[in-house]
Parts: sequence; structure tokens; C-alpha cells
Amino acid sequence: MGAGAGLDLGDGTLDLGCSDLVVAGTLDAASGLIDRALRVSIEPGGSLEGSLGTLQLAGDWSNAGSFDAGSGTLAFVDGCGQASATLSGQSQFATLRANTTSGKLLIFEAGSTQTVLDLLQLAGEAGNLLEIRSSVDGEEAFLDLQGDQSTAFLDVKDNHAVGSRIAFGLGSTDSGNTDGWAFGSVPALPLAGLLGLALALLGLGARRAGQSRPLRRSCSSIQR
Repeated sequence: MGAGAGLDLGDGTLDLGCSDLVVAGTLDAASGLIDRALRVSIEPGGSLEGSLGTLQLAGDWSNAGSFDAGSGTLAFVDGCGQASATLSGQSQFATLRANTTSGKLLIFEAGSTQTVLDLLQLAGEAGNLLEIRSSVDGEEAFLDLQGDQSTAFLDVKDNHAVGSRIAFGLGSTDSGNTDGWAFGSVPALPLAGLLGLALALLGLGARRAGQSRPLRRSCSSIQR
């Protein structure tokens, strides 16, 4: 889509047949489906509106323009002969999904932060894990989860969860440098919510301590 061009998908389907989607103009996914994209690139000056739509791609996501997630979904899927996909540029997603049944490598750009507001879903299968890696070995990429999560059969390395803690999930492997990730169930409460809860508990403790002091002074006066 060239500079100055615009398209509102409405509730339609745009099947790209494993070709690239390059957005230099304005594209609104509306409530439609953009299917079988190979790579998606938002060029400088380009604008992609997620709205209520779903965008499915097998390869790379590159954001050098403007991306408004709305309430839409970006989904990395198997197909188009792509065994790996890279996220570059910083984006804020409503729902981010990556699911594989054949095994896939999902690469996050080192030093960049991808934010997920509503739902993060990452899943491979037994024997075919979804590998999470940084674009530079040994240097962390950042994943900021503010919403819910569903994870299973992952192999994670060089990725830091900087919002809510992220569970590795069933059948997963920790390959190192994974601050903020955890085995077992983790709360879906964002960091700000956890801090608020801690402050509330401290306030409750202070109030209880204050309520207990008159009783101690009363006992002292009785002893005298």
C-alpha cells in the first residue's frame, strides 16, 4: 500500500497468499481478517489500525511507522515456509498470539519492548516447542504484559518480563537470562496492581497496630 493510499477492510477478508504486506499509507483492519501474510512492514509515515480485526502472519513484523492496536489481534502462525519470525520496532498489542504445531522460532529485537495489553498467548507442542529468543544472543529483549496470559511448551532465552510475571507454562524450558518469567502459576495482576496491593496491606497493618494501642495503655493503667 503506497504512501497516500488508504483502505478500510470493513468486515472483509484480505488473503495475501503468503506475500508481504507493506503499509506506507493508511490501512484499517476494522473487523476484518488479514490472512496468510508472509511479512508485515509498517513504513515511516505509514499507519495500521488494528481496530477489531485479526492479522495472521507467518514471518516478520516490523513497525517503523504508526500502529494502533485497538482491540485487534496479531497472530503468528505456521505456514508460508517460515520457521522463524522476528518482531522489530516497539509495538503495543491488544492481543498477541504465537502458536505452532511444527516448532517455530520467535525473535524479539534486542533492547526493544513489546507491550501486550489484553492477552498474550504463546504455545508450542510437546517435541515442537515455540522458541523465544533475542535478536542478539546474550542481550535481552523486553516483554511488557499488562493483561492475561496462556503459555505452554516454550523454550525461552534472553527475554525479560517487565510487567506482569509470565509463566513458562506446561512442558517449557528456561534457557537463561529470563528475568520476570516463572514456572508454575503466576498472578495476572500487573506490576502497578501488585504495588497497590502491597500499599493497601501496609495500610491495613498500620490501622490494626493503631487500634491495638489503646488496649495496651488501658492495661497499663489497670496495673498501676
